[in-house]
Amino acid sequence: MNHRLESAQCRPKLTISPLGTDRVPHGPRGALRQVRGLRLFWLGQLLTLTGSEVSLLALPVVAASLLHCTGAQIGVLVALEFLPPMLLGLHIGALFDLYASKAILIGSDLARGTLLAAIPVLYATGRLNFGVLCGLTVLLNVLRTVFDSGYPVLIKRIVEIDQLGTTNVSLGKARSLAETAGPPLGGFLIAAMGAAQAVIADAVSFFCSALFMGFIRERAPQAPAGRVNPLKDVLGGARIIARNPVLKLMIGVSATWNLFYAMMWTLYIAYLLRVLELDTRIIGLTYLSGGIGFFVGTALLSWLRKSLSLQATATVGIWITVGWGILAAAADGEMLTKTALVFLASFAFALGQALYNISALTLRQLSTPEEYLGRVSAMASVLFRSTMPFGALLAGAFSEFMSLRQVMLIGTAGLALSALILTILRPRHTEAIALQRGQE
Repeated sequence: MNHRLESAQCRPKLTISPLGTDRVPHGPRGALRQVRGLRLFWLGQLLTLTGSEVSLLALPVVAASLLHCTGAQIGVLVALEFLPPMLLGLHIGALFDLYASKAILIGSDLARGTLLAAIPVLYATGRLNFGVLCGLTVLLNVLRTVFDSGYPVLIKRIVEIDQLGTTNVSLGKARSLAETAGPPLGGFLIAAMGAAQAVIADAVSFFCSALFMGFIRERAPQAPAGRVNPLKDVLGGARIIARNPVLKLMIGVSATWNLFYAMMWTLYIAYLLRVLELDTRIIGLTYLSGGIGFFVGTALLSWLRKSLSLQATATVGIWITVGWGILAAAADGEMLTKTALVFLASFAFALGQALYNISALTLRQLSTPEEYLGRVSAMASVLFRSTMPFGALLAGAFSEFMSLRQVMLIGTAGLALSALILTILRPRHTEAIALQRGQE
């Protein structure tokens, strides 16, 4: 009897959650199993992320093969993708701090689904051209910026604080699954239906996500203590970065890498189609190796961290991404040889990205006082993405007087430059400096 009483006293108390389901308020494990709203959101994200991988492959094919856009025009399209996050990303988070996030996110998904569904209709009626595609690109990325800014707020309002870690891991797994399954699916849909029609899969995924979110209940936002001043918040993040050597170095390296990555990625699909003459199904399958590379990178990081510092693992990762450019630019000869090299290139890219991004994010978290982390993250995101539109425009300009392979080689040299900067300029005892700065 005493044993039963002791067991009952040790058992966590159950409460009625805002989602209408019983869950353990202080159990960090199994958040995906315990919280019905999180399961609905996770499923919606799995669908939309998979659909977005289809569009990520289909829309460049629409531009390059169906609309016959020039390299300069493709550069403009890619540059337009990066403008909304730069212009809106710093301030839009304040809206989600003040208002219920679910309604805004549902509206974002419904609008994105509608815009994507319009693409095959416009193409079938002969009304899809470069100007229309530019307009759709801007609108879609405005809505993506809204969603990316607001979904972390929704997550925090449907799970307990000590469940955030496992929740983010679960959402990361959804992204990994999407990045593994989406590109091959996109390649086969493009081959079977055509590039413009394949975008329908992405549109349907957003409608499903909006439906799932409709059944989620979120806690009401807390009223702010004073008037929200987004500009003041932004400047607070900028001041922290300006006096932190670790943050300045990592943001500078990321900005340099992104400049040359954008130059390469802008013309990468066109390079695979026009120079290497790969089929869209083969291109989709090459992305599958990227999903495998990401999984290997996350597993390898745990092993490397036993003997290497965070900055060392970041340095290893960024040098591996240089291998992506070398292998892709070197692909030539027989179809089997070209395909194998592109497979290896995608694997190296995802592996290096996993090592670098996770290490750099952890360094940023260690380097930043907790009360400034949100503002610093927003400012850092804008700063290291600010070079990407210029990289896209440079790619378009270079493609007017040099071959696509030469553009790939220039981009690869730029990736190596960013890796060299991190290798040479890194301060000694980086993690100790980061911890000291984070506690100031």
